[in-house]
Amino acid sequence: MSFALKLAWQFRKNKTGGGLLSFISMSSILGVGLGCFVLIVLLSVMNGFERELRDKVLSQIPHGELIAVDERGIQQWQTAINTLKQKPHVVSVQPRVHVVAMAQRGRSAQAIELNGINTQYLDPMDRRVTSPESWQLFESEKRAILMTPHLLKKLNVSVGDEIQILVPRAANNQQFRSPKAIRFTVVATLNSGTAINNTAALVHGDYIESQVEGKAQAQRLQIRLDDPYMAPEVIRTIGYDFDQYVYISDWTRSQGHLYNDIQLVRIVIFIALMLLIAVACFNIVSTLFMAVNEKQSAIAVLKTMGATDQLVMRVFVYHGVINGAFGAIVGSVLGGVFAIYGPEIAVTLESMTGNKLIAGDVYFIDFLPSELHWQDVLLTLSSALLLCFLATLYPARKAASLSPAQVLTH
Repeated sequence: MSFALKLAWQFRKNKTGGGLLSFISMSSILGVGLGCFVLIVLLSVMNGFERELRDKVLSQIPHGELIAVDERGIQQWQTAINTLKQKPHVVSVQPRVHVVAMAQRGRSAQAIELNGINTQYLDPMDRRVTSPESWQLFESEKRAILMTPHLLKKLNVSVGDEIQILVPRAANNQQFRSPKAIRFTVVATLNSGTAINNTAALVHGDYIESQVEGKAQAQRLQIRLDDPYMAPEVIRTIGYDFDQYVYISDWTRSQGHLYNDIQLVRIVIFIALMLLIAVACFNIVSTLFMAVNEKQSAIAVLKTMGATDQLVMRVFVYHGVINGAFGAIVGSVLGGVFAIYGPEIAVTLESMTGNKLIAGDVYFIDFLPSELHWQDVLLTLSSALLLCFLATLYPARKAASLSPAQVLTH
């Protein structure tokens, strides 16, 4: 241990300024520690929201779409799918038919989004929305439909019941035509785990194409990527190189606000809590000024014995950084532990209070997510230590500028 650090530790232990100096010193430690603790916990919660967005929401919706401009749909879509699968970052491509219709059961009616799928092009990620047995029932029955629990509840329908779907028909000579009624059998529910699209339903694409006038079997191609956050660039490039005029869309247009909100909250939290740590560092400044005033005689004696201004300055820099480092390290460790066990703690609090911390009908999840990233811990710890170091410079410079003759004279 260097001589300056030994002196700093000795000055910190031998406080003669009474309880006020100890109180201010302890408040600076608590302030820095509390700021690091809260910052790491909240950043971990934001990481958890981002993980759930990626694993739950982005696994249930297409990362990008190519939508046909005219009603003929995507021409030679089988060849187009094989070509698109060779593109970088593309995992799967699926043809879809999209129809906005009305589901009816007795006196209950509900708007519904029919997504006609081709089971030949489904990937394992799509089969996660329901059980393997339900997929077998769905594939064996052309008039089968998969619906969300929200729709089943709204229509008062159970699995195995038949429902009537009203689909629009094209106008004939500018005359209105009544919608066509199609009957489907509910074979299973869609377990998406999110509330992003409660009105979605899956049917067979070739069957709905044969029932709805003017709908092509491949009205749109839905693309899934290995990295959903690359969707804007990748889908734009694919759309520009496509042989047919298509509309280009990606998940950031429909659900991008969720990701943007998470990033905005992350930045606001980091800035706000860094300001909290900076305010706590003002206590370090106060502590050092009081310590310099208390140790004037010792500083004067050291200087008469040959201590340089740089040595005195290092002594009081170490004095302040020790307080800040202790609070930052303890707060970071506790914040990391709390971030790791945060979901379990949240479940315990919910069971004790009987209230949900996160409402599933407001957010896309109904539990508190948390994912600790060690780079967040390192960033928080290094930022806190930097602020503590900057807070010590001015008082340490004042200590180094003391004149031994003036101090010893008085």
